[in-house]
Amino acid sequence: MIQTHSTYLKSNFYCRDNHNTCNPLSRHFTIAGQKYELRIIPNPLLNRVWRFELQNLNPLALIPGGFKLRLLTEIGQDFEDNFDYADTAVAQLWLDVEIYPEEGIIVEFQPIPNNYIPEIFWF
Repeated sequence: MIQTHSTYLKSNFYCRDNHNTCNPLSRHFTIAGQKYELRIIPNPLLNRVWRFELQNLNPLALIPGGFKLRLLTEIGQDFEDNFDYADTAVAQLWLDVEIYPEEGIIVEFQPIPNNYIPEIFWF
């Protein structure tokens, strides 16, 4: 079960200028003893669309079945098509999301990474 938190870190990631000039963001986490990377990447062809990707840092390793990548609004609410789930081992979990200026996104994982406090990423 994914835990929701009543407090979140305010990320230092802000992208309020031109969508296409924003740099991708990368965060590293340890989940179940493995190192993973979350990448937040602007889609160069679709304004306001961002890809959230989770993958193992070992290029030969997969994400095990049972992992979940979930996005929430800045106030911690679900929205339509807000998660990707690995039924079996996969190379990557990902979501493409249209995000408007001044909106925030919270990223959560199942299982929860070691020492993880969710952040609000502002766009």
